[in-house]
Amino acid sequence: MFGRVMTAMVTPFKGSEVNYKEAEKIAKFLVNNGSDSLLICGSTGENPTMTKEEKIKLISTVRNAVDVPIMAGTGSFNTAESVEFTKEVDKIGVDGFLIVTPYYNKPNQEGIFQHFKMVAESTDKPIMLYNIPGRTVKEISVDTIVRLSKLPNVSYLKAACGNLANISLTKNQTDEDFIIYSGDDGLTLPMLSIGARGVVSVASAIIGKEINQMIAEFQAGNAKKAQELHLEYFDVFKDLFCDTNPVPVKYALSKLGFDTEEVRLPMVELEPSSKKIIDDMLKRHNLI
Repeated sequence: MFGRVMTAMVTPFKGSEVNYKEAEKIAKFLVNNGSDSLLICGSTGENPTMTKEEKIKLISTVRNAVDVPIMAGTGSFNTAESVEFTKEVDKIGVDGFLIVTPYYNKPNQEGIFQHFKMVAESTDKPIMLYNIPGRTVKEISVDTIVRLSKLPNVSYLKAACGNLANISLTKNQTDEDFIIYSGDDGLTLPMLSIGARGVVSVASAIIGKEINQMIAEFQAGNAKKAQELHLEYFDVFKDLFCDTNPVPVKYALSKLGFDTEEVRLPMVELEPSSKKIIDDMLKRHNLI
């Protein structure tokens, strides 16, 4: 449903308010430049600093602006709140939900399982498990992912754990219709080789067509061409994380003409040295 490239979309702010008009422009740009689907209100969208009302209006705005599948980030460390918010957003007409591992609370694996199960049972739309221990501290174990994959609508995994061994084990122990996406641009090609179908990408905000082509080449059996594209754009994958995501990619989009540089505290503007890294990268690839 969500294609090869799902772009984790930034949230534009203007004077501390969400800039919904600019969000429409960004969404349309992404769809015209290689994104098969969009993720709204994920980590890249600065979800934790937004109010529920802002999130609902943003998701609705993007849903009405583009005709591609939309996934909404509706999970948090609060199970009851995640369930209720998922129910509310479901009414907007999105196509699926990204649910992050409960952070800060540090639940054990049974707690993690029950959290995802409760959210999954609140909707009939597909659920994408978001395994990102670098942000949440707790990793979803392979056994827990396998258990969750047996639930009717737990259909996807965004693997941002960097653990290719565990991803391989997950692929071996889940059914073919349980779909794994890379959650790390720099690991997309290696993950394709062990069965991932695509990427939930940050870099596709600026090189969506190129990433989509890389995946298409690999899936068509052109591994050498896919490798060449991976290596050609690896500096983009790396440089967009010269500071905490999404600060660098919001700056990069601002250099492409979008009003996106503003971030909400506790995020702060890029240091001049990091801006130079992004500027140089964009120039190398003739993006500015």
